[in-house]
Amino acid sequence: HRHRFRRWLTLLLRCLLILLVVLAFRRPFWPLEHSEKNRAVVVVLDNSYSMQAEGRRAAVEAWLAPQIAALRRPDQLGVLVLHPTPEWLAPLGENLAAGREALKTFPQGYETSHYRPGLELAAAKLGLSSAKEKVILVAGDEQRLGWNGVRFDRPLPPGIKLLAAPIASPPKRQAAIVALKAARTAEGRVAFDVTVRGFTPLTDERTLTFFSGETRL
Repeated sequence: HRHRFRRWLTLLLRCLLILLVVLAFRRPFWPLEHSEKNRAVVVVLDNSYSMQAEGRRAAVEAWLAPQIAALRRPDQLGVLVLHPTPEWLAPLGENLAAGREALKTFPQGYETSHYRPGLELAAAKLGLSSAKEKVILVAGDEQRLGWNGVRFDRPLPPGIKLLAAPIASPPKRQAAIVALKAARTAEGRVAFDVTVRGFTPLTDERTLTFFSGETRL
């Protein structure tokens, strides 16, 4: 009786192994509850000059972090940068890792970003998605110049929501060198042409000192 039991047990295990191999080749799919409520999210990144003000990028990343972390397949994520023209850093799709990586390495700009073309491109792409929930996340500092030209009288396509990061507080005093040229004059002296831009509209005075190694020019 013991040997007979072992033979039946061995036969059962072999049948189970064959069944598992067959199932593996068929690639079965059991829809989860989350897959019926999948999301398609496009992050519209404001990479204008003002986003380099102290603390602004960190504040936007902190606002984005929990929303991006909540995504999981079959959710979709796309990352769109605004300046100089709207460009996909990561196309809308299920490759969530590519989208998250793009958010870490997006390029910085030194001009004003205009939201309208980026929002229109994001909305058009989301309109083609079959996701149940469609969201545009505007990751910027809510500059008035950025919103100029946006047609607020034209609603987004049906089913698309727009969420924007909190308005950034103005920096107290901050500026940056955005262009620098050095040339030697006919007299043999070095002449500098520097462009400095401030983050606030107030008049500000700066003193620039140039060095060659340890030598003060």
